[in-house]
Amino acid sequence: MARALPALLLAILLTPAASLGQEWPEFSKDYHRQVISLLRRLPATRRHAAFILDSRVALEVTDNPTKVDDHVQAVYDMVERRISIDEVRLLEGAEELIDQGAPRALVAEILAWKTLPTIVHEITHAMSHRDQERLLGGRFLFGCLESELLSFYDELLVQHELYKERPDLWRRDKILKIERSYGEMLLSWRRGQGELDAQVRAMYGEAPSLLSAPKEELVAGVARRILVLEGSLAELRGLRREAEGALRRDEVVRRDFQRLAEAIAYTESLLEAKRATRQALADDASRGKLQDRYRAELAKRRGRLEELRGEVR
Repeated sequence: MARALPALLLAILLTPAASLGQEWPEFSKDYHRQVISLLRRLPATRRHAAFILDSRVALEVTDNPTKVDDHVQAVYDMVERRISIDEVRLLEGAEELIDQGAPRALVAEILAWKTLPTIVHEITHAMSHRDQERLLGGRFLFGCLESELLSFYDELLVQHELYKERPDLWRRDKILKIERSYGEMLLSWRRGQGELDAQVRAMYGEAPSLLSAPKEELVAGVARRILVLEGSLAELRGLRREAEGALRRDEVVRRDFQRLAEAIAYTESLLEAKRATRQALADDASRGKLQDRYRAELAKRRGRLEELRGEVR
């Protein structure tokens, strides 16, 4: 097993970069414009719009499986500070809309409405990441249950505004496959805040809780991750040394192994952030700042969701 990890990494690294689909460029410009327009206009997402416009976080559509898997609609990368939206899933949604009879000229706009909750979910992750590092004054990279709860709360808040403004897009016969999970979360919330929280915990059962897990457990979890990263980095560096002769002789191999160098740089950056994270979690004052931030933000969102309860039809 120890040798399997670098072999898998190498296989991923040497997979040719996926090219843009032939159909998506037709929708790309309008989709991005509509997403930004909605973010700026809706009350629940104006903070998200300001963050995207002012921060260095990129918002991109890609079919590159090393950035976002086709089983996931979007993901925030805390190392590269990038939100990647899966092009394959968007195209599936576009095809379904066209099959439903939507005019091709409106597909990008409708997709923006349909996928905005997921985009907001990932932007909230990015905002939480920024706030954590501001609080601590340095790098911090830690995915926790509270971050997922906060992102799902924001997702529900924007769903409410979208449904209220354009109920015609969410008639039973207009629901797309790529958005069915939204409805599941909405139903859980309508049954009660506890139901929603329980569903999120079930989905992210392995995510540590910054508010309830003991300090020793939090630090130990990051320490285990650091050991894995150190082993992976050593393996990757070994592969680079072994390949140096071939790189000098073969131009094609040289270009391919550039991805290996990029993976090493990525892992080095991730390892640096994880070491800083371990130190922050071990410090009672730093951990307390993070806990206070999540308690306040979660309470604020829960209060807003309670205000809206019963309004969604």
